[in-house]
Amino acid sequence: MYGFGTPLSDNRPIFDIDDGQMGVMGIQEIAFNAPTYNVKVRERRGNETHEFRLKPGEHGRIGWALYSGWSKGKFGRL
Repeated sequence: MYGFGTPLSDNRPIFDIDDGQMGVMGIQEIAFNAPTYNVKVRERRGNETHEFRLKPGEHGRIGWALYSGWSKGKFGRL
């Protein structure tokens, strides 16, 4: 994904999972001269919400190896 640069105040996710399923194997983001998306995934299951966010100091080229968002009651990166 090629980003345009996301301000730190922008918390819109790239992927928004709402009681759904998602499996990712290998994504790279790149944004020259600017931060990539702050919120990678926002996952909601019932009343619980979890986010996979940009780590402090990360910018430029970011890679995710695996992400699982499909097992009921389980969240997050593999």
